[in-house]
Amino acid sequence: GDIQYFRLFYYLADDTIEILRTHNKNDGRHSFTKLLKRSKLPKNGKLSTVSDPSDNYLWQDLKIGGTVNVFNRVMIIARCDAFTRQHYLSKGIVLKEDMPLMVPEKKVELKRVIPPYNGFGSEEDSLRSCMGSLNPPPPKKDLQKMRDKNGLILCFNAQLVSDKPYDADRRFVIQFFMEDDTIAIREPPVQNSGIMGGSFLRRQSMKHADGTAYAAKDMYVGNIVDIVGHKFLLECR
Repeated sequence: GDIQYFRLFYYLADDTIEILRTHNKNDGRHSFTKLLKRSKLPKNGKLSTVSDPSDNYLWQDLKIGGTVNVFNRVMIIARCDAFTRQHYLSKGIVLKEDMPLMVPEKKVELKRVIPPYNGFGSEEDSLRSCMGSLNPPPPKKDLQKMRDKNGLILCFNAQLVSDKPYDADRRFVIQFFMEDDTIAIREPPVQNSGIMGGSFLRRQSMKHADGTAYAAKDMYVGNIVDIVGHKFLLECR
């Protein structure tokens, strides 16, 4: 739990003790004034109507670094004022140096962990939702590139690089859209092949195994591209 601070007053006139709580601004605690009203404090932490005076705390029992049992609440004496220190010196007792009250807080380093892409929507949209905003703005686009390369599409025929016999005759059409570096793959249907053709990969941005996105320089005849766990050999269309 957290550390609480109190002020202990010992009255030499009648050997009574009073304990007040030290309040901090906005500490979230009730502002009660006293933990212990002025009275004799038994060492065993139990109330007793008749007791030996030595069973109660005396000023000789209070020292820097020592503990006080306030009805089963153990407290550490950390500091004292100049008058108290002078009183002990007059009795031939040298108190220890004051103890630091503030305990250094351990700094907790919070690292933002980006969850892996789950395939829903675009990866850019998923990353925007991890920025801490309830209404994240849409991802920024390179408008200049989109204007300069609008309608420029690199188109290739492709075949699967696979040791499976039924993949040998499969053919694909791979399109690379230069305006936003996205890839779309379509498999033309072949009659009586037993494989339903159509869209193999909807238009989206794809990445290499090292996390870098595919660019136009990666798309050339003879290159093998690894997309969604399949290796495609690019051929001239």
